[in-house]
Amino acid sequence: MDRGKLLLLTLGLVCTACPNPNTFTTPRTVAPGQVQHTVSIEAIGGFDDEDSIVLPALPSYTARIGLADRLELGVHLSHLSSLGADFKWNPVRSEAFDLAIDPGAQAFYIVGDNSLVIYYLHLPLLLGFNLSKNASLVLTPGVSMIGVGGSFEDDHDDNVLYGASDTAWLGRLGLGFDIRASKKFSVQPEVTFLKSFESESGVLFLAGVGFKFGAQPEY
Repeated sequence: MDRGKLLLLTLGLVCTACPNPNTFTTPRTVAPGQVQHTVSIEAIGGFDDEDSIVLPALPSYTARIGLADRLELGVHLSHLSSLGADFKWNPVRSEAFDLAIDPGAQAFYIVGDNSLVIYYLHLPLLLGFNLSKNASLVLTPGVSMIGVGGSFEDDHDDNVLYGASDTAWLGRLGLGFDIRASKKFSVQPEVTFLKSFESESGVLFLAGVGFKFGAQPEY
């Protein structure tokens, strides 16, 4: 089994430590000092040439805080089990098209007989096609990194610990559709696919719906 397959298998077995690459946002930022609250429900799945699987994931929460004009901080509680953050910068904004850069990170720490850290770095571009004042199509191409590390007891001596770690880079592509029902509420279904650059690995995906309350970007 290659490194990419091993990391994806780890994610499947440790379901509470699954990644959350979905953004549930558009390129436009909320106004400085305003806050948007997002609750999302999702499912995680994967497939390759031989098999496929889909599993439910715990809900997630995100607070998006306007820091300055076209700059926003996102604070995440992903799947009720990990913390994360992102910074969204929206340099391109027009009536028909918006663009933002949205680097972020997410991490889990699992403690037991052995300790395990699983972390993700995400670097998507947010491409927003504004179909009207009430709807936008959002594409999120980019890259992500998965890292796994920890300390483990020696099989023959419980007093001896050894460490191990591994990382893998993945390409990512997401598709979302933001529907703005009012000035205080919007809904965004979204799906994001992750594919390791290891050619033998399968495809991981997260699909869900984000419900956004409070501040909304101006269109």
